[in-house]
Amino acid sequence: MRPLEYFAAFLSLKAKFPVWLVFSFLAYVATSVVTIALSNTLTSDRTPSWWKILLCSASPIATYTYFQIDMVSQALANLFTAAFALGVLHCLTLTDKGHIQRTSWILVILAVFSVLSKETSYGIIFAGSGVLLLRHRHTVLIPIVCILLLVAALVGWTLSANSHFDVSAGTHYGFK
Repeated sequence: MRPLEYFAAFLSLKAKFPVWLVFSFLAYVATSVVTIALSNTLTSDRTPSWWKILLCSASPIATYTYFQIDMVSQALANLFTAAFALGVLHCLTLTDKGHIQRTSWILVILAVFSVLSKETSYGIIFAGSGVLLLRHRHTVLIPIVCILLLVAALVGWTLSANSHFDVSAGTHYGFK
């Protein structure tokens, strides 16, 4: 189940305009900005150049995704997952407990949007949560447990709803 993708499709039908195309385009550009910001946190370069943003926006699958409504979920998952990764890196550098807790709840929101977008984000959400739990233990325990329970519940629901869970080549699996 991909409610954000279905919402874009619903809006497209109601508006009689490809709203999903706008979602996809904006998600790719926003993902590019977040990716550049993520890259800049790992280096000393703090100024995202426009050419870098445009280069990231024009990924090899960009032309394919702009013309496929079912790829909205991937564009949104990319955006929310990249923002989650950036937030995790930021939270790892924080020392004030109040800031850490506020940031961890923002990460919960990003994780929810990410897992509602597409199931491919589960791994990054799980890994980022684990790293935060190792670094800040008691300060982020409740938000991280919320994220991990959400991911575990969705994986469990997927496995129970699809008793014939087939991940072989050519099949589609997970929330649809």
